[in-house]
Amino acid sequence: MLINTDPKTTKSILAAMTLAEYESLTTAEKTVIELSQYAEAEAYSILETAKLDGHAAGMEKGMEKGREEGREEGREEGREEGQYQKAMETAKRLLALGVDITTIQSATDLSDTDLKRLQHSTGSTEP
Repeated sequence: MLINTDPKTTKSILAAMTLAEYESLTTAEKTVIELSQYAEAEAYSILETAKLDGHAAGMEKGMEKGREEGREEGREEGREEGQYQKAMETAKRLLALGVDITTIQSATDLSDTDLKRLQHSTGSTEP
């Protein structure tokens, strides 16, 4: 009865089959049905496992990309902070040498606020 049927047909037949009909099947027919159900469950399990593995791999790849972007952003911030600190040190030395604020600002690209704060902290009287 159910031998050599495709999985979709077997599934449809099983859905329509009552317990009495199932019990009337031969052992061979029951075995075919059970093996078909097992194969379908196994295929589903393999597919779901592959999906989960793919999802996990995608998540890991995304997380690694995020970490790399974070590291790059951190390096960029570090470079900017280093440049700022170097400009502040240069401005401090120039103030100590008596160089005017306009020239220091042109040379270092520091803001008026930074230079005024630096003047205040060093006690410089340069206007």
